[in-house]
Amino acid sequence: SVGEKIGIPTSFLGNIVHELVQAGILKSQRGVHGGVQLARSSKEITIGQVLTAMDDGMNLVECMSEGSTCPIEGNCDIRSFWSITHELVLAALKHISLHDIQMYMHAAKQKGIFTHVSSHP
Repeated sequence: SVGEKIGIPTSFLGNIVHELVQAGILKSQRGVHGGVQLARSSKEITIGQVLTAMDDGMNLVECMSEGSTCPIEGNCDIRSFWSITHELVLAALKHISLHDIQMYMHAAKQKGIFTHVSSHP
């Protein structure tokens, strides 16, 4: 299974797939000829959309997680820096498509940078 190949427990992978199906990023079909595939073109799906679809999104540091409590939050001067950085990174990732990543990985593999990664343009 895919989970075994990339070292992710099947149940955890199932949760990820479910979240991405709910967000309209993936579509799944059960049965003998079933499977999972992108719901739209890879050019139309951004990394930002994928991260936003995930329950925990993308947090650069633990204190940016929703519901996180930090004992020094009231006296922390750096939290606002991480908040701004988080928003800037997320804004940038909203402009990078899955297709862009695929093309980058393919080019990197051609240059011998990621020889252990499979990429299929």
